[in-house]
Amino acid sequence: MAIQPSGTDGVSRFRQAVRRAQRSQLRTALASLPATVLIATIFGTFTPVQLAWMVVGVAIIGSAMLFGAHTLDRRFLRPVRKAIAEPQVYDAAPAIARARRLPLRIFALYVSLYLCGGVFSTVFGNAMAHLALWENVAAILLAALVGGCVDGTLNFFSAEVLSAQIVGLVCEAHGTLPTPVQGARGGIGRRFTSALLVVIGVTVVAMGGGSVHLLMEISQGAIKPGDALHLGTIYTGCALAVAILFAALASTILSKGIARPILHTVELMDRLREGDLLRGGELYSEPVLAHEAGLLVSAFAEANIGLGRLANSGERLASGDLSVQVQPNSDRDIVAVAFAKVVEAIRSVVEDVATTVNLLERSSSALSTRAEQFSADAGANARDLEAAAASMRTLDGEVVTVSSGANDLSRMAERSRETAERLGNAAQTNAAGLEELAQTAKATIDAANEVIDLSSSTGRSADDANTAIMAAERTSEEAGRVMHDLVSAIESLRLSSRQI
Repeated sequence: MAIQPSGTDGVSRFRQAVRRAQRSQLRTALASLPATVLIATIFGTFTPVQLAWMVVGVAIIGSAMLFGAHTLDRRFLRPVRKAIAEPQVYDAAPAIARARRLPLRIFALYVSLYLCGGVFSTVFGNAMAHLALWENVAAILLAALVGGCVDGTLNFFSAEVLSAQIVGLVCEAHGTLPTPVQGARGGIGRRFTSALLVVIGVTVVAMGGGSVHLLMEISQGAIKPGDALHLGTIYTGCALAVAILFAALASTILSKGIARPILHTVELMDRLREGDLLRGGELYSEPVLAHEAGLLVSAFAEANIGLGRLANSGERLASGDLSVQVQPNSDRDIVAVAFAKVVEAIRSVVEDVATTVNLLERSSSALSTRAEQFSADAGANARDLEAAAASMRTLDGEVVTVSSGANDLSRMAERSRETAERLGNAAQTNAAGLEELAQTAKATIDAANEVIDLSSSTGRSADDANTAIMAAERTSEEAGRVMHDLVSAIESLRLSSRQI
């Protein structure tokens, strides 16, 4: 979006430019009006009273018409001023077209004012001198035409500068770049030619008209040759003074419209050479005149805009915006072409870097997942190791316990072996005793049998004895079985003790 100046600032600068132009018109009028009167006196025949009143009429009517011309100019430029003050309401194109018509309008206006002023001054001077109203009207109209063309031409040059400044203000308000005027090429040559024609024309008219007037006076015998020579010298001096004055005015005005814009463009180029680009209103408000200086300013503005676009693209690219598009103006636009290649190279590098970053991100994500899995496995392993360590501690305790139990068992086994050996010895002894007991029991049975045999002969004592003998026999059998089981057990214990 274009940067717009404040309406107050734009209107203020517009009014200042108009006032400067009107002061320049006043200066040209102060030079042109006396020259016009001088030319009129050369072509006409005036009495001193008539000439004096005519000069008074020129001063009065000239002042009134100059004020009226300034009023008409301001009224003509009023729509342009509104376009500057309210750019959101009024379009720029009509205002620019109106401002560019100003120089021709001023030229036509001044030629018309001089002709009308010449007529009124003639009538006023003749009336005040009590002469015929149309006395010397042809000479005055010819002088007014010459003066109007001279003053109109000089004001045309001055109005071109004003028009370019106003167009710049309109473009600044609307944020657009002024377009060059069609037919601008060759404009400087045409303006110098016009200025030379004006100066030469005034000089030729003054000197030629004076010469013709003197020759007519001499032929009619109204003036002596010596006086004619003296008067011719005066006419020549006056014509030369008018020519020098107009030449000075033309050179001053042309320097404002041609030399100064070129020098200003050179200054801007020096700034551009140092890297200082014109931005915003400073660029849009540059006056684009209707000749080569305007083309130079326009070309500089276009180049400045192109470099500004490149600078803006560079800033966007530096900030990370890879969507920058650089469009060269032509195949010869080597700066834009090179910058476009740089942009493409940077975009390619960044895309490669982005691809690499994506791969690294995916790899990093995979590594992170693997690291998390490894961490979980390591945690599980740590817990398993802790459990294993606890088991080992328990196993160590159990091993200690088992070792202690083994020692105790070893000692018990030793004691059992010793006990078994003693039991074995005792069993052998008991076996021998049991054999003896068995033999004794057998002897007892035999004795009992003998007793039974002996007691059969007796009564109740014998029955009792028999009962006792039977009980003893049962007891002896049970004792034999018990002893046999005891011997077997002792033997088994002895074998077990040996195995241990």
